[in-house]
Amino acid sequence: MPENQEKKEANIAWFRANLGELVKNTLMQGKFVVVYNKAIVASFDTFDAALREAVAQFPADEFAIQQVVADNEVINLIRLAL
Repeated sequence: MPENQEKKEANIAWFRANLGELVKNTLMQGKFVVVYNKAIVASFDTFDAALREAVAQFPADEFAIQQVVADNEVINLIRLAL
């Protein structure tokens, strides 16, 4: 696996490990966060805004963008979509 991909995977793993705490923060709920070097460096209301900022600041494939939602919220959204 290329080094950049490993960094991205490490950021995703960090996010998943910390998601439980993040969803407790009402200011973070529903936000799209940019994770770089296993830390949240910015949060945005939309994925597009997060992506524009991340691409402008960080090397490609070294960051991750994740939405702060609890697992049960994702399941509910899928049910509503069906």
